[in-house]
Amino acid sequence: MRAGLARALCLSAALAAGCTGGVRHTTTARTPQDMLRLSLAAERAALGLDPRPLRGRRAWVEVAGVPDYVERSALRSALRDHLAWHDVPPARTREEADVLVEVRVAALGPYEAEFKIGLPPLPLPVLPGSFAHVITPDLTYGYEIKDGWAALEVFVLDARTGERVLGAPRLWGRAHQGIRQDVWPDDDEVATGE
Repeated sequence: MRAGLARALCLSAALAAGCTGGVRHTTTARTPQDMLRLSLAAERAALGLDPRPLRGRRAWVEVAGVPDYVERSALRSALRDHLAWHDVPPARTREEADVLVEVRVAALGPYEAEFKIGLPPLPLPVLPGSFAHVITPDLTYGYEIKDGWAALEVFVLDARTGERVLGAPRLWGRAHQGIRQDVWPDDDEVATGE
């Protein structure tokens, strides 16, 4: 009798482990970590543009293909900053610009994956019929991947003639969130110190 009860409890626990899902702990569309990963990925992609041929020209930056205002503003600001550091000052208006820097966002989004086995935290009642409960410890083992990815296409046009001055191959950026929820730089940034 006791062996049957023990088997039934083990089977119930194993079945319940497969029926739990992740819980989002935020009230916004994206968590702060999501926003940080995406903005850093976009900034890292923008840093791939070589602005040396544009030195001394005033630039107006336009970003297309990003529906979210915060992400669009962050990307535009990162690109303007990158250009300014390479002696390409920002124009105050589009009419004052010598060159138009058009950025098309091919992709900007999170990538998340996880694989875990074991028993997730489960609520157990303290007393039968009571609403009070305790949560069991997390007894899972596995891994999580949380990345932000960005792919940008950048075209630079002469503001007066509309002719193409500079085109870049697709620029890629990635930001990885580590086990302690911190966002790591790419290996290239660690090597170059940028």
